[in-house]
Amino acid sequence: MQKQFPNPKRVAVYSRMAIPNQPSSHYDLLKQSYIDLIGGIPGGTLAGFYFDVGSGINRDRPELNRLLADCRAGKIDHVITKSVSRFSRNIEDTLALCNEMKECGVTIRFEKEGLVV
Repeated sequence: MQKQFPNPKRVAVYSRMAIPNQPSSHYDLLKQSYIDLIGGIPGGTLAGFYFDVGSGINRDRPELNRLLADCRAGKIDHVITKSVSRFSRNIEDTLALCNEMKECGVTIRFEKEGLVV
């Protein structure tokens, strides 16, 4: 059984694509799958989509930084991301990001790993 969010409210989606020439239909399908997923979470509402293209080795990603700003501003309660590797490829950054979001009261669900942090 996959661990769910505690008391879901405003749920955001973060994804990173390594391939810059991904067809737009892929993004549309990804968005729709998350809209459906969040719609199935009792009490959950979509807080936004945050999609970066490029490497996950550093934190110099515009959408990640926008996500963090929205977390700090109290606009997001929970973040869903496909996997740890889509979130970040650097373990130190992953831990720092998780801790920063936790300090803002935001939880993160990594779907592939079935983890909620």
